[in-house]
Amino acid sequence: MQTAAQPVKQKSKLRARSLIVALLVGGFLFMISLFIKHHASGRWHDGWPAYFCFLLAVSIVPTVFCFNIAARRINWRAFTLAYLFITLISQFWESSLGVPYQWWGYQPEAMMGIRFPAYCGMPIEASLVWVASAWTSIIIYETLVEWFDQKLRYRDIFPLRGPSNESS
Repeated sequence: MQTAAQPVKQKSKLRARSLIVALLVGGFLFMISLFIKHHASGRWHDGWPAYFCFLLAVSIVPTVFCFNIAARRINWRAFTLAYLFITLISQFWESSLGVPYQWWGYQPEAMMGIRFPAYCGMPIEASLVWVASAWTSIIIYETLVEWFDQKLRYRDIFPLRGPSNESS
């Protein structure tokens, strides 16, 4: 027999597990970025990959944490099509206008050191920003929609009224 507290405990265990997984994924990717930074070809081996660490903190770790909540609400076919177009257009724009005209002041000491020679030496972080922005937007949006939807359902079940002062 299942009590009312068991689903709450299961949800809190799932949240704790997803937080641990998100932090482990973030730590693993951070270690890989440090390895690439210090062993990639190029002259900027000092420092740490600040742009990628920003992407980890703002995009990758939060979306890994929120993915289980948002995954069931996403229309994956529509998301794939929109994601494809956003990625293709942004890569074309970044490589044909942004990098050649030096609209962005990428600091080489804050990069991992991987560049795309066919795209005017565009750093991999420039590409990852566009990919991560579309991914993060939809995951966080759907997570917030689910969260607000849960709040509304709880409000319907447990109305926010004080105890009634009616006498029997």
